[in-house]
Amino acid sequence: MKKTVGRIMSLLMIFSFAVGQTAFADEAQLMSLLEQMQNQMSELQKTVAAQKTEIQALKTRGPSIEVAPSGVESPKINEDDFKKQFDKNLKDKIGDSDKWLKDLKAKGDIRMRYEPANNTRATSADVNRFRFRLRWGLEKKFNDEFKAGFRLASGGTTDPTSTNQTFNSAFANKSITIDQAYAIYNPEWARMGPICDVEIGVGKVANPLSDVHSWLSWDSDVTPEGLYEKVTSRLFKTENLSTDVEFLGTQFIIHESSARNNNNGDAEFFGFSGGIRNKFTHENLQHPIDLRHHINYEFSRGIGKVGPATATSYSINNVNMRTNDLYTGVNTGDLGVLSFYHELGWKIDPLPKFKLSFEHGQNTQAHMDNAHERHFYVVNAKIGSAKKKGEWELGYTYGHLEKNSTFSVWTDSDFGFTNRKGSVIKAGYALTDFLTLNGSAFFTQNIIDAGSNSPNAQQLYQVDLVWKF
Repeated sequence: MKKTVGRIMSLLMIFSFAVGQTAFADEAQLMSLLEQMQNQMSELQKTVAAQKTEIQALKTRGPSIEVAPSGVESPKINEDDFKKQFDKNLKDKIGDSDKWLKDLKAKGDIRMRYEPANNTRATSADVNRFRFRLRWGLEKKFNDEFKAGFRLASGGTTDPTSTNQTFNSAFANKSITIDQAYAIYNPEWARMGPICDVEIGVGKVANPLSDVHSWLSWDSDVTPEGLYEKVTSRLFKTENLSTDVEFLGTQFIIHESSARNNNNGDAEFFGFSGGIRNKFTHENLQHPIDLRHHINYEFSRGIGKVGPATATSYSINNVNMRTNDLYTGVNTGDLGVLSFYHELGWKIDPLPKFKLSFEHGQNTQAHMDNAHERHFYVVNAKIGSAKKKGEWELGYTYGHLEKNSTFSVWTDSDFGFTNRKGSVIKAGYALTDFLTLNGSAFFTQNIIDAGSNSPNAQQLYQVDLVWKF
């Protein structure tokens, strides 16, 4: 462009000089000079127009060249061309495997635990043990509607409430079990009107009931087997309030058998839950206030007719059904548990988020003389959440779970299942984004103790290091 401007200035100077000399030139010479200047001006105009067209085209395509520090223009690869070349090189090396790797997620954790316990009865000895837990799984998202996955875990096959493995047995190798194997369907066609989410899961699944119950009434390690359906509907939304209605149905299998002698047979577990989630916002609130209410009813069918029973225990395929009176004598029959769960969460800067929850329930189908053995309640308070480096949490829980109040086989194993009451204190600190230090203290005792005047009190302590990957 500088050269073009210079040439134009030169021509103007020549033109001025030529005009100044017109008095001394004849008419033919003057006409010849003007014709030459017109031709040169026409060529310059064409050159400038072509340069403008090229500049506009470069702006439309985006930058395709970059200038090196030395001032030499070097070519720059277009982003789309680079992506195509990368995909081609990847496919040349791994074939079609990249289609399987897309949206494939792996996750797991390793926990190391030191766990001492003090017991007041001679039949329950003091323990001082070291344990570990290993969990690892894959999940593949096929599209926006379908995903499937699995998770492997340490632990045995006769305790649905624990994936712990104790250090013992003279260094013998430890077992790995299938902890989860599931498929989940989120149909987009079902999201119509007020319905904002639908989820259907099948297999050995992460427990959907954990979200509508306290952590004492459903142990966090339980992974039920069967089918469930969740529907979330937006009831209404205003500037300061949104309300969602949630429904949950479960159809889980407890036991399958072709035997019909001695009344043995199949056993199933069915659950129904309805709840409301409210979220309050206001210009004076930096964080929303969450309020939840859930009504749950869960019942078993055939559980009282499966497996061998003795005067003191009841089991299904070597799985101890714990303290429920399911055997002949004071038989409760099939359990039907009605419970109410309430939760309030809020955050006031600079403090972490605070959560307060309360659950009360009873076994509506307990057929025994001692009606007071069918109720339970759990109060829980928690502040903070140790998920990122430097974050911390602190919690307190009080639980009162009577003997036949709920399904003892799936209640928290560290608390001691049902027929138990007491306090739990928990704390945690995130040392890094992937390493957390946790501590727990359980102070519990029996509600009713038939074998001794002692309440069978226990003090259980846990110190955990958890690596997530």
